[in-house]
Amino acid sequence: MKVFDWQLQKKGYIPMSGQIVDASLVPASKQRNTEGERQAMKSATWPTTSTG
Repeated sequence: MKVFDWQLQKKGYIPMSGQIVDASLVPASKQRNTEGERQAMKSATWPTTSTG
């Protein structure tokens, strides 16, 4: 419980007895990678891109 209170205080909230904390869960989009991208991530070889 102390870790939870610390996280709230770090964000500027002061937890007090009797308060209700409401949280919302939102869906995250699913990541869609090609087979080549999955293999590159597994082997830790990242494609290089050039900007300019």
